[in-house]
Amino acid sequence: MPKVVDHQQRREQLAIAAAGLVAAGGLGRATVREVARAAGVSTGAVSHYYTDTGELLFAAYQQAYRNSGRRFQATLADGLSLDALLQALCETLPLQEPACTEWKVRVAFWGAGGLAEEVVRFERQCSEEFQGLLRSRLQLLSRRGEISLAVPVGRAVRSIESLITGMAVQCLVNPGAESERGVRKRLREQLVRGILS
Repeated sequence: MPKVVDHQQRREQLAIAAAGLVAAGGLGRATVREVARAAGVSTGAVSHYYTDTGELLFAAYQQAYRNSGRRFQATLADGLSLDALLQALCETLPLQEPACTEWKVRVAFWGAGGLAEEVVRFERQCSEEFQGLLRSRLQLLSRRGEISLAVPVGRAVRSIESLITGMAVQCLVNPGAESERGVRKRLREQLVRGILS
């Protein structure tokens, strides 16, 4: 009897393998042969699920964003406080795996030069979703009297997204320079100083 393979699950498995290779050595490292080796399948299996390397790499990029977004949403759902929001934001930073891999994949695409329109479109969509979640959470915390915004909510949301991106790049460029606890403390201080009153 032939083995039943979940098509979507296999595609995700291959995208995760490609993401790991990109994180370890850049976009050029994720060849069909290397992805097949990392995933424990044949090169024919990779070609069955992805038409070319570009499609596979874009899937790895999307997978990295989706995983980060799922973790952010799940952590955000754990509580309705400023501390819960800070914890969710910290989950997006490359302080531990899998966030380190996810950020390395994102940065590899940014550094590729001449980003394809589909990458730009996907990046914009993810940013809008992240900003929407932040906006609704900040508004809720403000209505409940848990926080007071020093700036309009739209500006606060954009500032937080910029802060997270900047801190993430710092963590990648100089890993281990600051403890996870130190990064969390700095994030809280930056939020309180620049966004909350």
